[in-house]
Amino acid sequence: MRLSIYYILILFVAGLQCKKNSESYIDHNQQLYNHNSNPGNSARDFLESTNYKSLKIEIQYMPGFKPDSLVIKLFVDLLIERLNKPSGIFIEQKQIDPTLKTIFTPDDISDIEYRNRTVFTKGDQLGTYIVLVSGVCYDGNILALAYKNTSICFFGESISFFSPGVRQEAQIKIMAMLLAHEFGHLIGLVDMGTPMIADHRDNINGNHCNNNACLMHHTYEVFTRDFALNFADIPSFDANCITDLRANGGK
Repeated sequence: MRLSIYYILILFVAGLQCKKNSESYIDHNQQLYNHNSNPGNSARDFLESTNYKSLKIEIQYMPGFKPDSLVIKLFVDLLIERLNKPSGIFIEQKQIDPTLKTIFTPDDISDIEYRNRTVFTKGDQLGTYIVLVSGVCYDGNILALAYKNTSICFFGESISFFSPGVRQEAQIKIMAMLLAHEFGHLIGLVDMGTPMIADHRDNINGNHCNNNACLMHHTYEVFTRDFALNFADIPSFDANCITDLRANGGK
C-alpha cells in the first residue's frame, strides 16, 4: 500500500513538471514575433528603430532564378534611404530545391516558406523572407506578391514571360523595381498599415498610389515590358508616399 502511494506521488510530481515545462514553452512561443499576419501589419517595425534596430532579409531562390548582385544593391540602397535601421540591413541568400508544381497558390508559397525559412525576428533584429519560385502564380497576371507581413514571393516564369529578349540591364531594372514595389507594401503603402497624411490611394486598383510616376502606382506591376524596352529609370516613391513613411517612423 505504501509503495503504491509512493508511485502515485512520483507520477503526480512528474505530471506537474511536464505541465510547467509545457506552459513555459507556450509562454515562450507567445513572445515570438508573429510572421503570419497580413502585409502592412509590420510597417512601423520596418520603418522605425525603437524596437528593431537592424533588418535581416533572407532571399531564397529556385535554380536559375538567383537575383543579380546589382539588383540586391539597388534594393538595399532604397531600403537604407527609407528605413531607420542604424545597426544595418543584411542579406542572406540561399538556393532551395525546386518543386514539381508549376502553378503556385498562396498556400503553396506558405508551405515553401514553412519548410525553408530560417531567418526570423530575434532580439532587436527584424527578419524578412523573400522567395523566388520557378513557376507562375495561380493568377497569371501576378509577377510578385507580398503575401504576409514579412514575406514576399516572386514568380520567375511570369517575370521571364513578360520580359523576353530584353537586355540584362533592363532585366536588372525590372527585378529591382518589383522588389522595391512589393517591399513598399510590406512597409504599409498605400494605406496598407502606414496611414495616409493626404489621400492618394487609387481606389480602383487597391493599395496603390494614384500618381502614375510613383513606384507604388499599379502599372509598375503590369507594364514591365514597356518599362524595360524604354530603359526607363527605376521609379521612386512620390512625395505623398514619402510623407506617409516619415510620419510612420521612416526617413
